[in-house]
Amino acid sequence: MMQSIPEPIQADRLTFTLRRAGVLGAAHVSSVTVESSRNTILSQIVRVRVNYSDAADDCPHSLIFKIANRTRRLLAAKMLKLTTC
Repeated sequence: MMQSIPEPIQADRLTFTLRRAGVLGAAHVSSVTVESSRNTILSQIVRVRVNYSDAADDCPHSLIFKIANRTRRLLAAKMLKLTTC
């Protein structure tokens, strides 16, 4: 079963982020594949394989992301609303 790619690490967004960081020149991210993913109590840790449109020897081909667990963030926000006056 193919895992869905979280929005922050989809190809277009990752191209923008790597280019803004000065890591990516004229090439762009052509695909992102999840190699592994695991959930923790507060976050999701995702390792991805990155492929580029052109020669990108100096660019990272494997990245690890830690993404906040959306369900936990929403629950925390609700709890804060209940406890504030």
